Amino acid sequence: MKLRRLVAATSAASLVLIGVAAGSGSAVAQRNNHARHLHAIAVFRTIPGGNFLSTVVTSQTLQYGTVKLNTISDVDGQPYNMEITAGLEYVNGTGPLHGDINFIAPNGDALAFDYRAVAVLNADGSTTVRGTLKAFSGTGQFANTTGVGTVLGTRAAGLPVGSPVTYVMDVDIHDGARSMPRVTACVEDIGKTNTGFTADLMGVTSERLITSNPDGRSFGLIRLTGKSTYDGGPVEVTDVANVAYSNGSGPFNGFITLKDTFGSTLVMRFDGGTKADGKGGATIDGPLTVIAGTGRWTGATGNGALVGVRGDVVGSPLKVVAKIALNTPSVGAPC
Repeated sequence: MKLRRLVAATSAASLVLIGVAAGSGSAVAQRNNHARHLHAIAVFRTIPGGNFLSTVVTSQTLQYGTVKLNTISDVDGQPYNMEITAGLEYVNGTGPLHGDINFIAPNGDALAFDYRAVAVLNADGSTTVRGTLKAFSGTGQFANTTGVGTVLGTRAAGLPVGSPVTYVMDVDIHDGARSMPRVTACVEDIGKTNTGFTADLMGVTSERLITSNPDGRSFGLIRLTGKSTYDGGPVEVTDVANVAYSNGSGPFNGFITLKDTFGSTLVMRFDGGTKADGKGGATIDGPLTVIAGTGRWTGATGNGALVGVRGDVVGSPLKVVAKIALNTPSVGAPC
């Protein structure tokens, strides 16, 4: 989904992880109460079926959606897994991405980081990604670990989004009380001049790329689809999102696309949150922002709010109700 790599020709993905502990022994293999610096270099590749990207060509080319990348690499003679799950929003190859990076030891112990970055398409056609990491979930040797760090990603010139990408990561971590990033869903008042839609969205198992840890954290990607009516006609509704939950509650961020029978599309960014109801279900809500349109929605702008309810686990049918204050210059008047 996003980044690229400097050494994309390498067929065997490689990860080098170097830990410097305050005491003796491997910083990765043993826990202590001191700060540790981790330096990692890894070549990531897209997981088959894990690329939920869409492209909208207007006066500029918008590429948006979610991607999952991973690598299996040798660390101190043992195979370690690393995964990236993230959403991106690129205009002409440049833009933000947000998701998670998960490091998994051979025995299954895992350390997950909240990941935020910006990708920049360079003049030579290569891509540079610079971002930050914040530890938010750990199991086993990484339980109660906190830490922050940086990421530098590179993708060679001429390669599309989702091609192998080389990441260099530097993180300072230590054991201690974990603090979760707070996620709030703010729903703005959008007045009475609204149009909207209601849809029942469903996904399939292969489109739920979710990692669940024993500490109650779950994170990853999900894709849901459904049908509705909007702006006077039938539309297909697609929702691709990145989630990072603690006991069922947490951020739900992604993109919602409406497509009518004539091929016109309306693309909205959703920056929301999920709150578990304590019975296995949850409520999802947050603001919508129109980011692109084609056909009858060319040049559209606007914002709104969405509320969704599901009665079971992540991936179960999600009923959403949305309201949007939409301005479409090609039509000449706000709805």
